[in-house]
Amino acid sequence: MRISRSTYTRAKQRDPDWSVGLDADQIQRISFVLNIHAALRTVFDNPENVYGFPAMVNDNEFFNGRAPLEVMAQGDMISLYETFRRIDALRGAQW
Repeated sequence: MRISRSTYTRAKQRDPDWSVGLDADQIQRISFVLNIHAALRTVFDNPENVYGFPAMVNDNEFFNGRAPLEVMAQGDMISLYETFRRIDALRGAQW
């Protein structure tokens, strides 16, 4: 998400008086992650699949035996976008 570890740690404290500005790239990355989560919640009923799917090895042609998290962790926007597209297609989205 392009945030430092210290910023992440501070955000987890949920101090209502603290805020951080995000640039357009960071907002788009967060949007992809949230939309991936929404797609998984639509496709799967049980929490194990909703939360576990991104870490599961995937033999789909795009993933080639890698887990979606592994692909997203590469850090580039294309990997995040393509992961979103593949997961969104599970719920019937057409590209």
